[in-house]
Amino acid sequence: MLVSELARYAGKAPENLKDCEITGFCNDSRILKEGQAFVAIRTDQADGNDYLSMAKEKGASAFIASSCPNGSSNDYANLFLIKNPIRFLGDAAGALLSERVETRVAVTGSAGKTTTKELIALLLGLSGETLASKGNYNNTIGLPMTVLEQLDHPVMFFVTEMGMSYPGEIQRLVEIVRPDMRVWLNVLTAHIGNFSGIEGLRDAKAEILGNREADDIVIYNHDDLLVKSRVEAEVGLKYSFGVTMGADFRIVSAKMMNLESSLLDVEYEGRMYRLHHHLAGLHHSYNVAAAVLTALVAGVKMDEAQRVLLDFRPVHHRGRLIQAGSVSIYDDCYNSNPDAVKQVLSMFHEVNLPGRKVVVLGDMLELGQVSAARHREIGVFITGLRFDETVFYGDQMKSAFENCMAKCSWFEDTKSAANHVAETATAGDTILVKASRGMHGEDVIDKLREKFK
Repeated sequence: MLVSELARYAGKAPENLKDCEITGFCNDSRILKEGQAFVAIRTDQADGNDYLSMAKEKGASAFIASSCPNGSSNDYANLFLIKNPIRFLGDAAGALLSERVETRVAVTGSAGKTTTKELIALLLGLSGETLASKGNYNNTIGLPMTVLEQLDHPVMFFVTEMGMSYPGEIQRLVEIVRPDMRVWLNVLTAHIGNFSGIEGLRDAKAEILGNREADDIVIYNHDDLLVKSRVEAEVGLKYSFGVTMGADFRIVSAKMMNLESSLLDVEYEGRMYRLHHHLAGLHHSYNVAAAVLTALVAGVKMDEAQRVLLDFRPVHHRGRLIQAGSVSIYDDCYNSNPDAVKQVLSMFHEVNLPGRKVVVLGDMLELGQVSAARHREIGVFITGLRFDETVFYGDQMKSAFENCMAKCSWFEDTKSAANHVAETATAGDTILVKASRGMHGEDVIDKLREKFK
């Protein structure tokens, strides 16, 4: 994207225009690469405007800032001096999406967004060129930046996920994307510490339904009563997925073959179909159902969806089986909340494996005042399951450890837990690792890989 193109999409000309290519966008001057535009964001921790000169030294192609504290604005070529850089990015991304994308698809929910987004993109690719937003760039900063970086030509579909940490965030994302198809997966207790309760969390997720046109489509979870009650009060085109009777795309049975293969029998429009996929657990069956239903509504044929579904593999850190020599690791350490932990523990409990089953759980963050109680629940829950060992780590998981009657241990930090797991692991073990992002469960995996390489 040229600087002049960004100016056109944002509706704002820069000072000292020297047109050149923008190779990407970055809001951290420490990692900015030459050719990227620097986005100066003011937070409670730092004011990005203070780092304009550092970004210039690193070769930034443009600057999006709300002030110019280090010198005169004449010192910077391609300086967009505006009141709100985040809104500037969103406005530009929205204009670009409107011009270059025929059908825009948005996915929200407390869990499963990235996996479902990638599945939908894979399936919609059968009908026309499709792009998916990069990684989990799903907030009011990351989503616009990835749109502006990726969308360099017209496409038929663009699929993005919408995350949420506070009320109003999804509302703004909807304003930017203006999705033609909206997929609502679930309402779980992720980020509940930022809300008054589960209803407040539901209402924030329900912002995905806002600003709908008459022909916009909603795909929703028929089994999640918080989702169902909110969506069914809406008018317009709606299609549901789930186990319960009345779902348009009904999961009749879900059978896990192993940690890399599952069979899903579904009923759709009066016919039965079997879907073979490479995701484990009932929670992933919902993600598959949501993605396939979205593709079918968009015009993809069922036989084509069945075939292409087999090409999909789990996204990094989201239910992926990896090998570390003679040890298997179920890597689900991208993020964590009580409902998601119970789902993956139930799956791991049910699967038949030849060696020991070891569970490693780190703190579930952003639970607020209910954190201690929800961590205690996990300890009690594990007591009724069959694992050879459970390793808890982090301040909050001490509550789980103290309420777990199964064989378990607790460590204060990630490093201690990683050392213990690596020291006690034996050939043939399968080790499940799950924790909130800030608990760095990947360090446990890296330690195992180092030992068993």
